[in-house]
Amino acid sequence: MRPGRVLSGDDALVVVSSTPLYKGDLINREYLMGDQRRFFVTHTCGHEYTFEWEQVVFKFKQLPNGRAIPDSTTTRLVCPHCEKTIDEHTRHQMVDKGRWIATNPAGERGVVSYNISRMYSPLNTIEEMVEKYADAMYNFQLQTFFNNELRIAL
Repeated sequence: MRPGRVLSGDDALVVVSSTPLYKGDLINREYLMGDQRRFFVTHTCGHEYTFEWEQVVFKFKQLPNGRAIPDSTTTRLVCPHCEKTIDEHTRHQMVDKGRWIATNPAGERGVVSYNISRMYSPLNTIEEMVEKYADAMYNFQLQTFFNNELRIAL
């Protein structure tokens, strides 16, 4: 369908969906143009926030070749407010009760944009994400990890 035809209707909806690669790429520019909705969760301490990679804590392990990578068996997700560890069951409960909040009041009127990482997904654990991060570090694929798992444009 032609864009002019889509935009002429009262109930017009155009969806642009993708994974960001670079800060200046089309999908990231589209996201920044909108109201930039993020998914907020509330921890048992009452603090409402978004899951960020910086809240994932782990130790490094030394490999026989001398390189160090994250040890996924030491993974912890930590509340940025009270610094208590969040187990998988609690993470799922937090996500179930979460909500989308627009974080850019200066966004273009009528443009709704969303961003969410796999940290919210019930299909993987935070420990599995750290395994993927360790693999990405070892194989020099960090951009792929940040783009695909965290939905962060570098």
